[in-house]
Amino acid sequence: MIVPGRVVEARVIAVAQKAVRSEVFGVECSLKARDMSWEWMADTNEKFSIGDVVSVMMKKISGDSIENLKVEVSPKEAKTKCQQGKFNAPAPPGKICRKNNRCI
Repeated sequence: MIVPGRVVEARVIAVAQKAVRSEVFGVECSLKARDMSWEWMADTNEKFSIGDVVSVMMKKISGDSIENLKVEVSPKEAKTKCQQGKFNAPAPPGKICRKNNRCI
């Protein structure tokens, strides 16, 4: 079952300099470069190509019928997160998350 908060796989179907178009369960969605990764990307063509499979987190599913479904996904939020104190925060670029949830 597809529900918000679940991590699923999306297939890349088109790549531009600042955007990636992907397909999730037959529904196409466009993602901006800044939403693809926690690190800076000047050109998404350097990291993604057509046919790549990317893990994404389902954020929102809307639509009144199967023909009009809209999905919002976030590849950035699907990446490994590091627990810092009592907050869940992503590991900063260049940092590593250990098993004990401490960033180094």
